[in-house]
Amino acid sequence: MEITGKIIVANEPRGGVSARTGNSWKMQEFVLETMEQYPRKCMFSVFGEDRLREFNIQVGEVLTVSFDIEAREYNGRWYNDVRAWKVQRPDAAPAAPAAPAAPAAPAAPAATGGFEAGATIGVSLPWLGTQNWKEAEEMFKTELEAAGFKPIIQAADNKVPTQQQQIESMIQNGAKVIVVGPIDGTQLGAVLEEAKAAGVYVIGYDRLLENTTGVDGVVQFGSVKTGELQAQALLDGLKAMKGEGPWNIELFGGGPADPNAPN
Repeated sequence: MEITGKIIVANEPRGGVSARTGNSWKMQEFVLETMEQYPRKCMFSVFGEDRLREFNIQVGEVLTVSFDIEAREYNGRWYNDVRAWKVQRPDAAPAAPAAPAAPAAPAAPAATGGFEAGATIGVSLPWLGTQNWKEAEEMFKTELEAAGFKPIIQAADNKVPTQQQQIESMIQNGAKVIVVGPIDGTQLGAVLEEAKAAGVYVIGYDRLLENTTGVDGVVQFGSVKTGELQAQALLDGLKAMKGEGPWNIELFGGGPADPNAPN
């Protein structure tokens, strides 16, 4: 969604340290007034020190603001959070051609041929309550550190709003890549589009990410082949324990939010 108008208020920036993640944060709220016959006003926020510096919003200028709306609960009450992820200055004149730049100094060696050593890589996991996800946490930490990167690994306790907030925090903390094992792959579209707009690469892990164009790749196990192996093991076990069939077999599917389950 987007809205165009003049910035009439810029509140003082606010910041602090998240009690949940321990990460510092900074945000600022602005009020925009549309330029229609009957003007409307909209307050929106910009979250993250880098984004505030990039947008550099000033009172009096005309902007087109792209934003997401997310409802949040606090102390039993619900509030709408209108958060900007892009601003454009419609009347800005084309920039003059830049003078030739001096050759840049050589960058620090890349850790593994992609990003510089020490680059931040985010990993968002659904929870750590089963062996596979606990092993995934340990694997990502060990392998990313061995490759020279700085991992931020968080698990969301199977709560979609928590996972959305954790991904936002990774964006604001400068993650170059975010690996996402989604709780519900259909509910992360807005925050993944925000990551895309910020230039962050997004990789789905184990489960598909749907309803978004912000995904650069997916790493999955072969769920169909896994099911075939499980079924064959079941048949072999029944034959060994019960003799020749027929047998009564009751099938259990996965959770409805897991796109692998119908396979």
